Amino acid sequence: MPVLKELVLVGAGHAHVTVLRDFGMRPEPGVRITLVTRQVETPYSGMLPGLIAGHYSFNDAHIDTRPLARFAGAELYRSEAVGIDLAGKRVICRDRPPVRFDVLSIDIGSAPSACVRGVAEHAIPVKPIDGLLARLETARQRVLAAQGRAHVGVVGAGAAGVELMLALHYRLMSEITAAGHPAGGLKFTLFSATDDILPTFPAAVRRYLRTLLQERGIAVLTGSRVDAVEPGAVHIAGGGHVAVDEVFWTTEAEPARWLAETDLALDGRGFIRVTPALQSVSHPDVFAAGDVAMIEGFDLPRSGVYAVRQGPPLARNLRHFLSGRPLMRYKPQREALYLLSTGGKHAVGARNGITFRGRWVWNLKDWLDRRFMARFSTLPDAASCSKLGLDRPRQ
Repeated sequence: MPVLKELVLVGAGHAHVTVLRDFGMRPEPGVRITLVTRQVETPYSGMLPGLIAGHYSFNDAHIDTRPLARFAGAELYRSEAVGIDLAGKRVICRDRPPVRFDVLSIDIGSAPSACVRGVAEHAIPVKPIDGLLARLETARQRVLAAQGRAHVGVVGAGAAGVELMLALHYRLMSEITAAGHPAGGLKFTLFSATDDILPTFPAAVRRYLRTLLQERGIAVLTGSRVDAVEPGAVHIAGGGHVAVDEVFWTTEAEPARWLAETDLALDGRGFIRVTPALQSVSHPDVFAAGDVAMIEGFDLPRSGVYAVRQGPPLARNLRHFLSGRPLMRYKPQREALYLLSTGGKHAVGARNGITFRGRWVWNLKDWLDRRFMARFSTLPDAASCSKLGLDRPRQ
């Protein structure tokens, strides 16, 4: 069948990998898909703390988009998008020719904030995740080379910061001890700009994790907004420096700067404004999901929990738009299930105001994460698609 419409997916985020699988299961006649991504192996944020702690391998926690793209009959265009020509309907790439589109979807996550002096030069930002691991390994080698005489700081005491701190503590303490060095020289500090950790979580979760951090000898500095990072130190707003050898940055990130150079409608912070159908409020042929999107009428946290849930409705609405059918509203879950790992194979969970913890919570989280990842590593064959009454994906 001739190509009638070009669907271009920019970014291999959690929502877009679901779109690829969905279109692979049931191809849309006359639609050619192109995935533009700078990373072929895309990390899954839910398994990042376990990867850092050493419980998962790289392959466990990454989705290989090459077989996924083949399954969807999509062209994999390995490059970084740096702009969009909306009038000419082209995605501008850093080192390859532009890609034309009829329908565009953007799922590129977020980037480290450029508002704080020294972060880019002297800190290790958690986002984008694909850039974290190499810098983390370099920091880990420095700590080991110093025989554990180092101070590790994490800036930001939301879910990402607390999980990262506990994962780093578990991994580094284990490795320093295994190397025969005294663990007493290794210090950890969590910096919180607010008066508590995990401000959006139930009080019982906050109490438990505060106690856990204290038991593990991790200092927590609340009311300490870091407004500059310098070589070997962070500067606290209002005065004062804290000597820190390795600084990890988990405070809320910002969207890619090039979005501001497009004519897309953006919110006050530069995120793409979309309707509850995940469609741009200014350009009907553009969709967005994940961290880069701000859904009108909802104040959702920028969390992988919501990005994963946006995959199926995004796939459905892209199909509907391509075929001229009415779009459907995405309805975010009212209370997400949050499962936070605590370094070892132990986790704490919260939903609907109820909290729970233990080894079994880690096992539940591990099962859910592996089940999600298996959807993209074990793809249906022709016989399976036939049994489901689906067309065979294009090759």
